[in-house]
Amino acid sequence: MTTLATAVASRQVSVLGVSAGVKCSDSQILRWLEFDFSQFLLRSSSASKCDINLAVFIEQPQAETIPPLDEMMHTPKFVCFEDGSMRYVNYQDKAIAVYDYASDSGSIYCNDLTEAYERLYLTLLSRIGEKLDVRGVHRVHSLGITYKDQPCLFLIPQGGGKTTLAMSLLNRQGVKLLSEDTPFINASGKVFPFPFRLGVTNGENTEAIPDQFKRLAGRQSGGYKVLIDLTCFADRIERRERPNQYVFCGRWTNGKEPRIVPMSKFAALKYFMRDCVFGLGLPQVIEFFLQSGLKGSMKKGWIAASRLQASIAIVARSSCYQVYLCRDRTKNVSKIVSFLSQHVEG
Repeated sequence: MTTLATAVASRQVSVLGVSAGVKCSDSQILRWLEFDFSQFLLRSSSASKCDINLAVFIEQPQAETIPPLDEMMHTPKFVCFEDGSMRYVNYQDKAIAVYDYASDSGSIYCNDLTEAYERLYLTLLSRIGEKLDVRGVHRVHSLGITYKDQPCLFLIPQGGGKTTLAMSLLNRQGVKLLSEDTPFINASGKVFPFPFRLGVTNGENTEAIPDQFKRLAGRQSGGYKVLIDLTCFADRIERRERPNQYVFCGRWTNGKEPRIVPMSKFAALKYFMRDCVFGLGLPQVIEFFLQSGLKGSMKKGWIAASRLQASIAIVARSSCYQVYLCRDRTKNVSKIVSFLSQHVEG
């Protein structure tokens, strides 16, 4: 099995003070990393060790990498094993990941570039997210923007058109993007930017985006996404954290027209329970996030309590609205844009 020293090329990223180093001998993996994390790249690599260190080896995974252990947990997609601080994950023999919690370092073995990068990408986001969880800064599954310098969070259900809304809003005067999918919040009621690349299902309405800012993920025959480097919207990216002002919680309506009405803070908090405290929809890789034993359970309990505290703080200081989304995404966007222009004060 290849050793870490063989993976010579490296890149480093930093998200809100949490650094991660990636080593890989394949330049394609590193190019994808640079594209997706363009807003977080450390241009000059530090000689000191990062908070998280991962190595990717493009080679056939070997079953012998995992010691003779009994499973800790499994899903249809993976089997997970544990030995002290060591975590071993077998992804249906397509990839094997090894992670040492004691040193926060790991390796991924896979001979398929797309699968190898998927494992790297998800592991990075999950481990960075947990590091920030411990520091009291938490992800919420939502669209985050500022409009006239006022932060707004949109907790919209899966398939509700967060990316479509983000793309439309970025064409409006006074709008800047905090995050299309996972802005961060804390117990002071502040929202922090996480301007990660956009992912547009089937490339809808991306024709005007210059090719150098796009890359294809997935296969067109089986559904795909066009990923957009936010360098394309450099002047529309919000860089500052600030107290949140507005919360919009989406739910479906079978009516022909969308509508927006005030909602109670208690009702809004239920959405944060789903999208922040429990983290549904977050890139929270359970095979690395969940840990066995009392210490692991206590840590996750503390994280849940801290997420709840941050959610309460955001809701308490925000004006909260229920957004009823119809099946026509164009109408939904128009309604939200109209509401913002009429109600948000600069």
